[in-house]
Amino acid sequence: MRIQWNIFTLICFLLTTSVIKGQTVDPNAKPFQISGSLGGNLSYYTVDGIPKRRQPWGYSVFGSVNMSIYNFSIPLSIAVSQQGTSFSQPFSRFGASPEYKWVKLHLGYRNLNYSEFTLNGVSFLGGGVELSPGKFRFSAMAGRIKKAIQNPENRFERRQYKRMGYGAKVGYGSNSSINLSLFHATDIENSLNLPNSIDGLLPPEASTSIGIDGKLATSNNQWVFDYDLGASVYTRDLRAREFSDSESPGMSFLDKFNTNISSNAAWAGKTGLQYKGKLFNAGVKYRYVQGGYKTLGANYLLSDLEMITLNAGTQFFENKLAVSGSYGIQNNDLSNRRFAETGRNIGSANVSFRPNNQWNFNLNFSNFSIYQTLLKDTLFADSVVVDQTNYQVNFTGSYIVVSPKYTHTYTLNTNVQNLSDRRDAPAQDAGNQLMSLMFNYGIRFNEKNYGLNVGINYQDFSSLLTAQTRYGGTVGFNIHLLDRKLTMRIKQTWNRSVLADYDDDIFNTQWSGSYAISKKHSFNASVGYISRKGRNSFSELRTSIGYRMRF
Repeated sequence: MRIQWNIFTLICFLLTTSVIKGQTVDPNAKPFQISGSLGGNLSYYTVDGIPKRRQPWGYSVFGSVNMSIYNFSIPLSIAVSQQGTSFSQPFSRFGASPEYKWVKLHLGYRNLNYSEFTLNGVSFLGGGVELSPGKFRFSAMAGRIKKAIQNPENRFERRQYKRMGYGAKVGYGSNSSINLSLFHATDIENSLNLPNSIDGLLPPEASTSIGIDGKLATSNNQWVFDYDLGASVYTRDLRAREFSDSESPGMSFLDKFNTNISSNAAWAGKTGLQYKGKLFNAGVKYRYVQGGYKTLGANYLLSDLEMITLNAGTQFFENKLAVSGSYGIQNNDLSNRRFAETGRNIGSANVSFRPNNQWNFNLNFSNFSIYQTLLKDTLFADSVVVDQTNYQVNFTGSYIVVSPKYTHTYTLNTNVQNLSDRRDAPAQDAGNQLMSLMFNYGIRFNEKNYGLNVGINYQDFSSLLTAQTRYGGTVGFNIHLLDRKLTMRIKQTWNRSVLADYDDDIFNTQWSGSYAISKKHSFNASVGYISRKGRNSFSELRTSIGYRMRF
């Protein structure tokens, strides 16, 4: 890996040096410019009645700088914070992505996205380059994806091996395009020393994935066909036995991908066709991820999944009325190896109506059903484990009145949700019902630079085991003073929860303010106080003060 990293660094240096030297400098551009910001926050926390959620004191310092030399820009950013947890030292990261015309470098902590099934947003510490001359594209990266953690210092950390990775991507096109990508990552076995008792629970991993993605589109983008396909070889344990010659005759090239008897090869893909007209649009999407598909270039990817989705929408009355909807079917156990098979049906519909600038209405309906049966159990073969339907209806309406002196805003939101359990087992009924209603009114005194808003809310929840009612209100006030240099906001919320055997009252007070000393310097502060009265009474106070400078 060290040799590969040195070769990659040399290639990036030669490419970027030759390219930059060949560029023509814009004589009208300023020779040097610098801009950015620098700031920090100090916070205090205290609580009474419950365990502390964080340490009393905390701080953060952040900054960003963008330097420009003619057309060559160098953005830099850095952040240091201490959130009051058990971290032994502050968290700090540094990264830069200087760019000149069609050349872009990545240095430090960066992340790139090649495709969903190869490299998809995983952060790395290293270097990379992106070249985009005309319709051609090239990108390469290499670096450390994970650092070794021998002894976790807090509850958020886990033991892990040092993980290194590299990748590349080439592509061509604009309106219609095609891209090829490759990504490889491997854990360094000797970067972690584990006790014998847990050595087998945390094996070093590796993966190699290749992908092809792109789209075909008409000149006006009325029809668009997109695709993204990937194939991956994932090795669960690098220490497992390698394949013998009899097990993989003539396939010695597999050794280059860290393969052994714990390796698994799988493929994944998604594609879609979309039509977009002036008043009507429709599309279909298909997704298939084979069981066991995994790439170390993605933080999360759900495998063993097949899904097809249809969508359509149209507009009426000069775009004042819009109607859209979608329906999808999803299932797993694609290889017939699971103990149970799960199917899902997902549908939604939306209607929005805006007759003028004052009135606005939106109605949304969604339905989600899940059906699961046992397949591999001979005693309970084909018995239903889960059969549930969850639908939700949401309505939002708003009315705005604007005059030279006042702006009035009325908003109504209601939501009804029902989970229906259709199994023949009343004692295990997981069904529940939820109904909520919220109304808010706000008034803005345009000439006085202050505003007031009030709101009420009601919520009712019931299920087989419990029932709860919650209601309350909110009052808020905001004002701008000193030629809008000083801004202050305060909000008071009260909510009561009513259960079968006790009641709770929760009071929440929030205040925030900011003062702009000049266009480049400003202060901010906030205070939040929560008090709960009832069975589990407690009070909690959070405060912070900060400063920010722009240059």
